[in-house]
Amino acid sequence: MARILVIDDDIDVLSITGYILGSAGHSITTARDGKEALDKIYDEHAFDLVLLDIAMPNMDGWEVLKLLRSEKKTSNIKVAMLSARSGARSKIYAVQQGAVDFITKPFTMSGLVERVNQLLNKE
Repeated sequence: MARILVIDDDIDVLSITGYILGSAGHSITTARDGKEALDKIYDEHAFDLVLLDIAMPNMDGWEVLKLLRSEKKTSNIKVAMLSARSGARSKIYAVQQGAVDFITKPFTMSGLVERVNQLLNKE
């Protein structure tokens, strides 16, 4: 069982993603914005994977990713961007900034579980 933090300002995305990954046996924590996410990461430190939406109010996903990568204690956390943006530019930028993957919304249940399990099994 992996500990996964899902960050998205859309409550429906949080519910669906949490349900899908929880049903696959993972422990899910959610956050509705970047600040709440950072608070949970700094408090709990034990996430195996972070699924991070790009477009959020207050602090977007790019800013969260940059902060995570800039600090020694969070620089090794696996972060996959989760976004409705499907263009190559966003995907390339995500990898350049330190994301391990870019998952495009909408996604299928089986596709999300497969992708997450692949990311968790990468060393």
